[in-house]
Amino acid sequence: AASDVYKRQELDISSLQADDAETILRLMPNRRYSRLIRLRYLCGHTNEETAMMMGMNMNTFYNKHKMAKEQFLKTLRTEEMRHG
Repeated sequence: AASDVYKRQELDISSLQADDAETILRLMPNRRYSRLIRLRYLCGHTNEETAMMMGMNMNTFYNKHKMAKEQFLKTLRTEEMRHG
């Protein structure tokens, strides 16, 4: 089912401290992506709730979710390399 595919796409930020996650979100170049990650993962809203709060249909949400996660992880890796 499609929902199973999306469950596998979840971002695991449980290893990050909340303030570290906030730092990465602030460093992300795309504010909309950082808001999506904040609502979905830090605030704990469902995919559907997050999409509604951001005024997106689910297809758009899943597309933006994927790109937001990629940007979050890229920003995280960049920071980890900088602070080694």
